[in-house]
Amino acid sequence: MKSNELAKILTCRYHHQYRSVRAVSWRCSGTCSDPSGGGGSSCQPAKMEAGDKPSGDLWWSAVLWPGDMCVVGVKEVPVPPPLLTPLSSRTPRPPARAPSTIDVRLPRGGSLQLRHVSCLYLLTVVCWASALWYLSITRPSSSYMGGLSLPLRQSGKQGKNGTLGNMRTRSLNPHDFDYLINEDRKCEAEVPFLVILISTTHKEFDARQAIRETWGDESAFADMRIVTLFLLGRNADAVLNQMVEQESQIFHDIVVEDFVDSYHNLTLKTMMGMRWVATFCAKAQYVLKTDSDIFVNMENLIFNLLKPATKPRRRYFTGYVINGGPIRDMRSKWYMPRDLYPDSKYPPFCSGTGYVFSADVAELVYNTSQHTRLLHLEDVYVGVCLRKLGIHPFQNSGFNHWKMAYSLCRYRRIVTVHQISPEEMHRIWNDMTSKKHLKC
Repeated sequence: MKSNELAKILTCRYHHQYRSVRAVSWRCSGTCSDPSGGGGSSCQPAKMEAGDKPSGDLWWSAVLWPGDMCVVGVKEVPVPPPLLTPLSSRTPRPPARAPSTIDVRLPRGGSLQLRHVSCLYLLTVVCWASALWYLSITRPSSSYMGGLSLPLRQSGKQGKNGTLGNMRTRSLNPHDFDYLINEDRKCEAEVPFLVILISTTHKEFDARQAIRETWGDESAFADMRIVTLFLLGRNADAVLNQMVEQESQIFHDIVVEDFVDSYHNLTLKTMMGMRWVATFCAKAQYVLKTDSDIFVNMENLIFNLLKPATKPRRRYFTGYVINGGPIRDMRSKWYMPRDLYPDSKYPPFCSGTGYVFSADVAELVYNTSQHTRLLHLEDVYVGVCLRKLGIHPFQNSGFNHWKMAYSLCRYRRIVTVHQISPEEMHRIWNDMTSKKHLKC
């Protein structure tokens, strides 16, 4: 097939019948070039893996320019199921060290002297403990982080005046991942009213493109600056990483950090978004965090909920608030081990499918997360951080974390709807934008 536009993302699909197959490569002829003007980096051999489904589609993408020709060859190869590591093969924890002992030999009559030494030692310990307790209640705590008092760790270096320098709090989760792809100048030209953070995966190109062309279009509101960013980690497949990098060179709306992109690392992905806003876009007014299968009614969100004409709110957080407790069934997708979260109730938290907060909360949550034990359920984890900060999320019935059948009047009242495919996203967006004159 030949491209007839200035630049076009070519998406190919191949239907397979095997339970697991490994699919092929494309090759391009003609003069291929990338958007930056280099040559030959856009059309390269690629390989994609299908999911473990009885049948399905394989897809892959290439960037085509005028005169390019792509030939796609497909080969089906049954793949054996992956080997699972049994739980018994995990490395056992090393046994705890036994406390050191001292062999004391006393002459006859020495027991009385030993008894006196032990009592004196105990008295000394009690005195020191009392003194330390007295100092702790009469002096202010050295650091306060969201209701959690943490001691300061002192550096061995001293300043010129002889006092200890480089004082910093000890961090449980430093989140020291490097940016593999970053858009650090997104907010330099103009401070945005709203930053949209969308959690996505490498294979969801169709969903990202549908969002760019519908509710996530940064130019949809001429008098208002909107910034849209897709958040990803690092994939084990180098070809997928390369495809995302090429996509980033075209659209400049992708941020990637150097952690493994997986379901259990969704918390890291959300903290990455908080970190990005706090570092590169702290002056924005509001932030929407959502997923790639969510439809957002932007007019309802901006004009009915956030109301640009009003004074920006601070310490604000809203969405579909859930009050629940941990699920202890190991078969559940939302299983929470008791040793990871021993309490019987979660703090109030907003469904991770979509929530909105004032931009100042991004830095507060990110800083608090560095001193809060990580949980793999990202929406619960954000709720734990909010509780430490004393921020209570507001309930808003416009946020839906389930799928709703489409009707124009119903979708005009919502803010978010879950489980929307790229095709549905286009259809809903086109219908709502073309029928703005109709009344419900």
